[in-house]
Amino acid sequence: MSPSADLFWGYDLGDLTDQRTWDSLKPEWMDDDGDWEEIYAQRAAGWVEAPFPDHSSIPSRSELYREYGYQRAEDEIRKAEDALCETPEYRAWSASRKRLREIIEQSGIQLDTYGYIDEPSYCVYVKDSHQRVDDYGCVNVSPLIVDPVWKKQLLDFMGLMELPVPQGEEPGWRLSCSYS
Repeated sequence: MSPSADLFWGYDLGDLTDQRTWDSLKPEWMDDDGDWEEIYAQRAAGWVEAPFPDHSSIPSRSELYREYGYQRAEDEIRKAEDALCETPEYRAWSASRKRLREIIEQSGIQLDTYGYIDEPSYCVYVKDSHQRVDDYGCVNVSPLIVDPVWKKQLLDFMGLMELPVPQGEEPGWRLSCSYS
């Protein structure tokens, strides 16, 4: 377990609970344990993930270790994995994951957590503003410059993802701390 600190320009969403009523402010997709990146890519660009191919042909490590010993077992598994990677199904899945990464990169926005792993709080920020220090390090802070398009990017993202905009708050520079 070690601390980290993140400096960013965006919104602190807290734990996405209404502090007066204790009602959840989380969008439904968050309650369903949704991966925000996949949800965003689907909504923003119509992305559809190709299914991961059947990989039942890859033998179990434990069975092969018992039968062949470590090195031969690893060689057999590597051959089976390499063969799987050559299939059209795997290539389609891999291409869909690459497209997902491109869509997320183009968004310029990050939905993230901070605090403790067991009780996360949420923030949304402009990726270009993000600065981080891990463990007990020290870093130089880049100039705190705000691009005029950032606010619109944040609000468009939050609208698409059904995230509440904190009432009475403007996006701004935030410093969060995490321990994980």
